[in-house]
Amino acid sequence: MDENLAIESIVEFLKALASGDLLESRTKIAMIQKASRVIRKALDPVLILVSYYDHENQFLYPLYIEEERISKENLEIEMDAFDEKNPYTNVFAESDTGWFSIENIADDQDYKLFLKSQNISEFIICPMYFGEITIGAISVFLYPNTIKHNPERYLTVIEEITLLITEILSSWYNQYNSDQKLHQTDLIVEMSNLTLETTEIQLILDRILPKIKLKTEIEGLGVFTKDIDEVSLVRDMGLSDQVREYYKSPQLVISNLPYYNTPNKIEEVNFSQFNEQHGVILPIGSTNLMLGFMVVISDSAERLSESNIHFLRIMVNQLFLTLQRKRLLDDIQQITQTSEFSSFPVMLINNRFEIIYLNKQAETTFGLDHDESLGLKLDYLLNLDSDEAKEMLQKTRDVMTNIAKDTMKLEIEVFQMGKKDSRTFFVQFSPTINNLTGEYCVVMSLVDISEATKLQSIAEEYSNRSKMYLNVLTHDIYNILFGISGYYELLADSIPPDENAILERVNILVKRGTGIVQDIRLLSNVLDISSGVEVHFVPLKMTILRLLEKVKEEHTEKEFSIEINLPSVVKILGGVFLYDMFYYVLKSLILKTEKREINIEITGREFSENEQEFFELMILDKEGIEPELNDEIQRVVEESPFDETLRKHLGFMIVNEIAKKYDYGLSIEDLDKNDWTKGLAIKVIMQKSVENEKEELQG
Repeated sequence: MDENLAIESIVEFLKALASGDLLESRTKIAMIQKASRVIRKALDPVLILVSYYDHENQFLYPLYIEEERISKENLEIEMDAFDEKNPYTNVFAESDTGWFSIENIADDQDYKLFLKSQNISEFIICPMYFGEITIGAISVFLYPNTIKHNPERYLTVIEEITLLITEILSSWYNQYNSDQKLHQTDLIVEMSNLTLETTEIQLILDRILPKIKLKTEIEGLGVFTKDIDEVSLVRDMGLSDQVREYYKSPQLVISNLPYYNTPNKIEEVNFSQFNEQHGVILPIGSTNLMLGFMVVISDSAERLSESNIHFLRIMVNQLFLTLQRKRLLDDIQQITQTSEFSSFPVMLINNRFEIIYLNKQAETTFGLDHDESLGLKLDYLLNLDSDEAKEMLQKTRDVMTNIAKDTMKLEIEVFQMGKKDSRTFFVQFSPTINNLTGEYCVVMSLVDISEATKLQSIAEEYSNRSKMYLNVLTHDIYNILFGISGYYELLADSIPPDENAILERVNILVKRGTGIVQDIRLLSNVLDISSGVEVHFVPLKMTILRLLEKVKEEHTEKEFSIEINLPSVVKILGGVFLYDMFYYVLKSLILKTEKREINIEITGREFSENEQEFFELMILDKEGIEPELNDEIQRVVEESPFDETLRKHLGFMIVNEIAKKYDYGLSIEDLDKNDWTKGLAIKVIMQKSVENEKEELQG
């Protein structure tokens, strides 16, 4: 078990025991009382306190106090790992029994005043551990008239009783944890069996959701599915109509909510059901493929414990697999209906690497007989060598395991017009489900790309010509747009005020168009392997200062607060596009915000790696970037497959391509992974000059 889960589970058990919520809690506390009273045979009179440690709140809370007249609140002891004057801190740090005088307790400790009011003069603390996890302590408080009946063994007696009570608590916890797991496992197994029987999510939730609510005691649960921009409620328990409509809104970006994937207080809207409520939204799927989400609402933060959330995540994963199975079953029906008209070979492979379907084009391309091929191993059927067969088998297994597509290139010998010919195929593997057996299988599409290699020289020639045409085209477009902008200046003062808005709109579009043309020309030059390859060492701070002057001139409508903390002597390896890279970083950060104030800090550090010297430049945007926008930018930097949303981030495309050109390391990350509003760091790692620094320092 994960350590955090183990700690929370133990604390959850001890809280329930202390509050009397466990079965036979009173009997168990009576057993602890009986065991602790043995200490009186060595020391008497004494006050005995058994405490449990709440790791999250960092408090020792009373589990049992021998004196019933004493309120437990008086002996709630705050733990501070950095407070050397706290005796409990010392005991836990040294993992050993400690003896302390009341006078040695710091005056700011609330319990000191109470102990003095009870005429306590000294006390002994013995820690309790479950494995390596601190679970509490036994405190024995002595009066001035306390008699040591067994002067030689009283410390040993306290330690032995502490060990006995620890073992008793551990035994009870193990039984409690086992019962919890058994109950959870029963539900998980029941849900797994249901998902194998049906893909109807409504039916599954009708059976399972009430049991989840009973098990976790969480008041509000709801499962929503998402299809493009449409959100639908499948089933809920305990949600009001207002809350249902709120989460179905297509305008709501759930990933921006502070309780997305992490339990937190709900405060963003003033709904009656949200008053003093805590919640968590668990995505059904992943960032790249989110098929829905589960809303969890409770008036108690403790019910959103790590163990309960862990359990709910398992259930949500089962829902994801069910929705995926339904989608894949729909996919296979489309595949079998359309593949017969496909111009390339299509085959279906099961988890034993056997052919269970092939289309007519596969028969024609590889000279196969449909009926004789079914049931044969793929490597035998295509006469693959052992290495290719192993790689292909691994690909199919990964696709079934991860329910994700994959690709590879494959050399296959085929017979065409009576001759054997080696052909190169681009193979795509896609997951699906055999609707007859319910087993996962893989659709394999093979596209012959042999002719592509013959076109390489043509492609190179085309590339050279396309650069020439691009320069001519963008130059002409720029001149046209520039001319239009000149007409704006001539007409601005000569047309009626009510028509000024139209003219102003034209001017904005012209400026935007000229900017895009310039960006495309720059990107084209960066991508040209023959341009900007010469590198030399560039003074970093001077480059940044020049750049800031230009940025401020271009954006006079903004108020800049930019802190620069860079050494003057650092020179880094770069070329003609280095200035552009930093320019587009700052420009992109400015354009993404509507705020007037721009708060940026530019700093860095030097480090060595593999006997080379590097400098990491950090541009810290104190506003931060919303998660969805950040995800789009990350896909640009990680060079994910291009889609329409990435067109908005041409600036970051340019930054990424320049970084690649000069072999820089580029990363973009939130300063606090749990709170994007804390700011964003754009980091660029560059090789730096050592000799030039020495020369400047000597000079």
